Amino acid sequence: MSDFLKTPKVVLLIWLALLISICYSSLGKSWSTVLISTITLLLTVLPVVYREIKIAAAIAIFVFATLFLEEFRD
Repeated sequence: MSDFLKTPKVVLLIWLALLISICYSSLGKSWSTVLISTITLLLTVLPVVYREIKIAAAIAIFVFATLFLEEFRD
């Protein structure tokens, strides 16, 4: 549990954005976005569980950027 407290604030904000994306996409029945956001959330939470905070931050920032920059481009 203490590892979650050490998680950078930017990663926590990204997790929050992903949770909002999952909820919003579920209401809009955009199942591909729900799947991608869920997988992204899991991939960024797992390193924190296994105590790799720096790796989690790098993965979260990279995946978040690619996900939402792609949506922005469309």
